[in-house]
Amino acid sequence: MPHGRAFAAGDPNAKGDAISPVEDFSRELDKLKKSFGELGKKMDDSAKAIEGYTDVEKARKEIEDLRGAVAGLLDAVADNGGLATLGDKALTRARNKLRELE
Repeated sequence: MPHGRAFAAGDPNAKGDAISPVEDFSRELDKLKKSFGELGKKMDDSAKAIEGYTDVEKARKEIEDLRGAVAGLLDAVADNGGLATLGDKALTRARNKLRELE
């Protein structure tokens, strides 16, 4: 198998560079950290808004929107979620690169 192709064979858009999967993982982790902060603010804002609603449908919609935001973050950090998958790719590529260097 040609050098750098083991990782690229699984992902046609992946670079053969060992740094690429690590950069992808780092970028997604940064996005996730930002999303956690935004979710905290959304939860606070939603709680305040729901307290002021007299319309049950508006309150339900606010809760459903909040559930959607939480579900998106949970999906990202789940065992087979996007972040876990990128982390596995980065780890596998780093281990393969280490073996090549030995």
